[in-house]
Amino acid sequence: MVDKQYLCKCNMCDAIMFDENPNVNSIPIDVTTIEKPINHMVQLRDDSEFYWACPNCLTDSYLMDIINNDF
Repeated sequence: MVDKQYLCKCNMCDAIMFDENPNVNSIPIDVTTIEKPINHMVQLRDDSEFYWACPNCLTDSYLMDIINNDF
């Protein structure tokens, strides 16, 4: 069975995450083919705004949408 999800990657710690805020150009990836663990993003607050971030680095500065199986 194919399970496709939007994914992103942190370029600081190499974590792969389910993308909670995918770019309009993003495409769902078959997660059944991924051997690395897939983490959930965390929602953080900066002053008056909420944003999605890497659960390890606690920032969104290094996030990149995954648009193919390029891990």
